[in-house]
Amino acid sequence: MGFLDRFFGGAPDEKTFAGLVIEHMKKTGEARPITFEPQRFQLVVGEPGGALNILFLGNAYEEFKALPKNDRSRVLQRYEPDAYRDVDAFDDKATASRSLLPRVRDRLYASALGLRTKHQFGERLKSTDALPTLPHRPLGDVLAASLCIDLPTTVIDCLDQNYTRWKSSLDELWPIALENLRAISKTPFKQVAPGVFVSAFSDSHDPARLLLPELFVNLPLKGAPVAGVPNRNTLIVTGADDAAGLDEFVSLMKLGLKDPRTVSSMPLVLRDAGWAPFEHTRTDQLGKELSILAAQCHLGLADSQKETLETEHEGTGRDVFVASFKVVMNQAGEVISYAAWTKDVVTLLPKTKELMFIVLIDEAEQPEVIRVSWETAQRLVGHRMKPQPGLWPERWLVDTFPSEAELAELRAAAS
Repeated sequence: MGFLDRFFGGAPDEKTFAGLVIEHMKKTGEARPITFEPQRFQLVVGEPGGALNILFLGNAYEEFKALPKNDRSRVLQRYEPDAYRDVDAFDDKATASRSLLPRVRDRLYASALGLRTKHQFGERLKSTDALPTLPHRPLGDVLAASLCIDLPTTVIDCLDQNYTRWKSSLDELWPIALENLRAISKTPFKQVAPGVFVSAFSDSHDPARLLLPELFVNLPLKGAPVAGVPNRNTLIVTGADDAAGLDEFVSLMKLGLKDPRTVSSMPLVLRDAGWAPFEHTRTDQLGKELSILAAQCHLGLADSQKETLETEHEGTGRDVFVASFKVVMNQAGEVISYAAWTKDVVTLLPKTKELMFIVLIDEAEQPEVIRVSWETAQRLVGHRMKPQPGLWPERWLVDTFPSEAELAELRAAAS
């Protein structure tokens, strides 16, 4: 049994996986130097002063470990030179238009692209270099729809620099991408249970079918369409008024979220104005499960954003605490999100259902905790909460603490 046979049968560590990717890249024609940066889990291809490619390995590594032994080689194909260089061949709008498709994933990916790029390039990024942006449209509040170039072995995002090169824009190319998507969306949904349907495309663009509402019109649903896109190859649909369908929907979402290429756990509902988070009024176990899926989405987005911001602050020396988005279930079975605002701690707060004010008394005593709704905090001390433009999910900077008079009002309003 050779090295690769032994390797493909087990779960490699990060360094071993990086070595296998590098070996595959060299065998398939990459002649430039390749450097593995373990602290960022990425490969740097090329040399300073020349063309550089930064290839992040995290998602591919998780997918590689989860795949059956015989399917793992397809992950390596994404790191063949043609897969990450072909985008340079699309210098004109007409050529690019033939391969354009919409791409849907979590909104944080689009909003934090510049900061992530800054962290990936590190000291190689000059102070005068402009950070890339990913032009996109919000979808269902927690998702983003952008455009991409769909190649046989990979998908490449259309960044601001691509639109500049093509002398075009997201709005101009959007209808073309939608028509391209319609042309490959003829396969009907599969009914997996009464009133429950799953996409059968499995082309890594299943979430983008949310942009084609006509696909849901003729489905025999009870109530408005409720949809979920747990991973890149899955779109689940049922009706808002179908309890049994929603129960199966929850089960399928949980199963789909085990895939390493997750998209979102948020249940969405299609209204006249478009897709929106599914806000239900159920108080039974099904209602709890739906609320947990929604909370899981917000928690994941906030945690990822917190990690990105902390990395940024570490690099700039900014002394700001990025508060965690926390979730609990109360005695009534409601899923409650909250964050903590502590005296004498400059903090970036996420938007949560409740805020907890931590009043430090002295080291010998437990701090006082005042818990109020977000709306109450905005009403009483909103002047101390400074919205931070450019951040999504939204964050508020608090660098002062409520006065004694304001704390008295908060105590009176506390739940």
